[in-house]
Amino acid sequence: MSLRPDPRLRSGLQNHLWAIKRTSAAFQATLPRMVITHSVVDVEKWLVGKVERAAIVSGMGVTNVVDLVAQDGSNKIAVTGETEDPEAVVASMSSSSPDEVAAMERHGVIPPLTVYVEK
Repeated sequence: MSLRPDPRLRSGLQNHLWAIKRTSAAFQATLPRMVITHSVVDVEKWLVGKVERAAIVSGMGVTNVVDLVAQDGSNKIAVTGETEDPEAVVASMSSSSPDEVAAMERHGVIPPLTVYVEK
């Protein structure tokens, strides 16, 4: 699919859509993705906390939060998202508030947490 408008159509709508595609691609390229992995006591219980977990992670500056579970049925999980400032997210995770620590306990998080950042 070409990102350039077709000059034969000369449609204002097509030019508008081309600008959106170009802007969206540029914006997405500037946000590094992060993956946080760890084990949990009970995957089903962990999944129930999705909304609370997304709110906490979003509060750290992460957007487009997605939860992933291991296909092999183990208790390993991953949380992915995008952030403008990966270092700030890592710093926030290393000094968790009492509420965040309590949420991790409720969700059955088993340390350590491993953080991967797109480069």
